[in-house]
Amino acid sequence: MTSKDTLFGRPRDFLSRSRFVPSVLGVVLLVAALMKGYEVANQDFTGATLVGSRPFLILLVLFELALGQWVLGGLYPRETSWLILVTFIAFFQAALYFALSKEPSCHCLGLFGVPPWLAVAFDIFAIAAIMFWQPVGEGATLVANGRRAIVLGLVFLVTAVPAVTSMIQYAPMGQMATLRNDPQLSHHVAIEKSKATVSDVLNQLHAATACNSRLIYN
Repeated sequence: MTSKDTLFGRPRDFLSRSRFVPSVLGVVLLVAALMKGYEVANQDFTGATLVGSRPFLILLVLFELALGQWVLGGLYPRETSWLILVTFIAFFQAALYFALSKEPSCHCLGLFGVPPWLAVAFDIFAIAAIMFWQPVGEGATLVANGRRAIVLGLVFLVTAVPAVTSMIQYAPMGQMATLRNDPQLSHHVAIEKSKATVSDVLNQLHAATACNSRLIYN
């Protein structure tokens, strides 16, 4: 490699024709998948919306994990460039929605809070870099690089299976874990009382669980 092929010699050719852009974005996708997976494996989700439900987040983690590994694998670079372009456009729209909604974090990196406007700026940079990137030739194909494809498939299985298992059989952290392990909250209480008042219900709950309960009116 000559100085003309380096980032300092000819930066335009380096960024547009080298593996620099896909390598960086592939690592970003893997890091995002890892941190989202950690959050899904340790947090409760209400599932009030589709994008906030556990099944959707599990699929998103698997998609980012598979895409990151595929991008780093270097198979079908032209087709892959279009796929990651569409992906980061979708990420940009999601980040912009969180930013306009004044959310404190875009949840791009799980529990590690990322300001939405910072995510918007990064997605714009990523989209511009992908459009600037020009894969040379047809690149690696499944036919000519069967072993590489097999290795990618095995790596995905080795990483995806434990990830899915941990996200499905999740163990909540923090206050939720404490509440779930509290024996006083493990009772099943059946209250049958005609024309019961709030006070009656709270008294019954207190008698069954020994927990002090009170209502706060605004």
